[in-house]
Amino acid sequence: MFLTIHNQTRSTFLGDRIEVADSPWTRAKGLLGRRSLDEGGGLLITSCSSIHMFFMRFAIDVAFIDDDNKVVHAVHSIRPWRATWFYPKATAALELPAGTLKRTLTEEGDTLLMEIPDEGERPAAGTKSAPSGSEDGDGLHAEADAAQTPKKD
Repeated sequence: MFLTIHNQTRSTFLGDRIEVADSPWTRAKGLLGRRSLDEGGGLLITSCSSIHMFFMRFAIDVAFIDDDNKVVHAVHSIRPWRATWFYPKATAALELPAGTLKRTLTEEGDTLLMEIPDEGERPAAGTKSAPSGSEDGDGLHAEADAAQTPKKD
């Protein structure tokens, strides 16, 4: 199952195939071993306040996010064999294809909205998105947990 992430502040769409890395193994592995990251794809690493690009093969954008779904720091096109600073207010890192943050105008202070995607329409990354209206206040990590838990009817 993938997540869809929108920049609620800018009404832009970041991706609809965002994987969640929330176990020790998936968090440690991250994007290692991949040759690229497709448009609309990404990885949300929970409990994360810094990343490294050791052994990576391609550049990525990274948005560090706090518990209120706000971007606390944006890193554009970090290249292989680099590392970010430690951002103590960050509780997750959203890794995206290089250029996504610039194309979606995502910057520090923006609020992100994470949803389980519908099988219907999926806008292209970087395009405007329709307002969701689902502001239940549960936060980023609650959305990620909900994505991992099947809904009961």
